[in-house]
Amino acid sequence: MKNRVKELLEKGETALGVWVNFDCAEYVEILSMFDIDWLVFDSEHSPLDIPNIQRLLMPLNGSRITPIIRVPWNDMVMVKRALDIGAQGVLIPWINTVEDALYARRACMYPPEGLRGCGPRRCSSYGLESAEYFATANHETLVIGQIETLQAVNNLDKILETKALDCIFVGPADLATSQGHVGQTRYPENLKTIERILEIGKAHKTPVGIYSLGPDWNNKLIEQGFQFIAIGSTESFFIVGVKEVLDKVGRGRAKGFGKSREMEP
Repeated sequence: MKNRVKELLEKGETALGVWVNFDCAEYVEILSMFDIDWLVFDSEHSPLDIPNIQRLLMPLNGSRITPIIRVPWNDMVMVKRALDIGAQGVLIPWINTVEDALYARRACMYPPEGLRGCGPRRCSSYGLESAEYFATANHETLVIGQIETLQAVNNLDKILETKALDCIFVGPADLATSQGHVGQTRYPENLKTIERILEIGKAHKTPVGIYSLGPDWNNKLIEQGFQFIAIGSTESFFIVGVKEVLDKVGRGRAKGFGKSREMEP
């Protein structure tokens, strides 16, 4: 099992991806036809769970895209199930302390490095490639910790000193909320905190990812040195596409709906 995104990050290159929240295999298949590096299947803030995510992973067979699952919580059972159905990486929310980071890594690793139970299914081609999977899984699995609170930021130096995380990922919405600015991801204080996270990550040579603050931010984020960037989500792409077509014929959204909101995890 070769993890292409982990290889890109280790080389200091940028990996671009998309957040998947829709239970639609056709959507996943279409995304696989574009020049993107990874997909995150979100089981924290979307209705997706293990049975339908496993089905959504199947259109990626033979593609260049690395499948990653965001689990609902830093829980070894949730992590184990995500990896067993074929995720090559796990995004784990709410990493706030050294203990959180160490637990997250142990949950992803087979003994003696970790606590992961030994019962691979789809990840080992249903047993047809078990030997290869066992030989490479610990090295190739991408462990990503989400940094989304001030507590996490204040502990970040110590967290990264452990080398437990292969990558950290900024959650702009929760980060803004933890600073008292609910829904204001571009608030100056939040942007400064995001820059601080990036600086700490660079100091520890740990790749830093982020959910983009909008399409106009993507190039800036690349230039700043973010390596793992979510350029959008299934919802945001769908909304942008529908809006663009309707705008050209003088139509907007149906009456009765509120103002648009930023589409972030």
